[in-house]
Amino acid sequence: MHVRGVVTLRSPGAGLVVQDDTGGVAIETGEAAEVSPGDLVDAIGFPTVGRYAPILRDGDFRRTGSGRLPAPVNIDGDTGSGAHDAELVTVGGLLLDQSQRADNRILTMQRGDVVLPPRSRAATSPPQSGPCATAANCN
Repeated sequence: MHVRGVVTLRSPGAGLVVQDDTGGVAIETGEAAEVSPGDLVDAIGFPTVGRYAPILRDGDFRRTGSGRLPAPVNIDGDTGSGAHDAELVTVGGLLLDQSQRADNRILTMQRGDVVLPPRSRAATSPPQSGPCATAANCN
């Protein structure tokens, strides 16, 4: 399968997430090519069942230019159904804990009476503490 879109997440040695106006898809690839969020890519891979949505396995991609990151979807009212898998999202809550694991910062947040499972984001982001208004890339 062939897809085109904007990179919203890059995990070196593991894969990337690409999104366009119709949605997003995770692409598993060990390719070392350098791309960053906001880069436009052409990608190919073998479609297979993922945790919440289809993913592309054994993927390959090439950078074709620069684009603009899509506006994140606010999922404050979402119950974690996975409806926004592979999409850039924002969620509000209270930051309870953060820790560092390899190249990721692990965040644990609480929204109302619900404690959200830890989510990771790139360690290059500045640290946050106290109430957390939004956390991007929590998909």
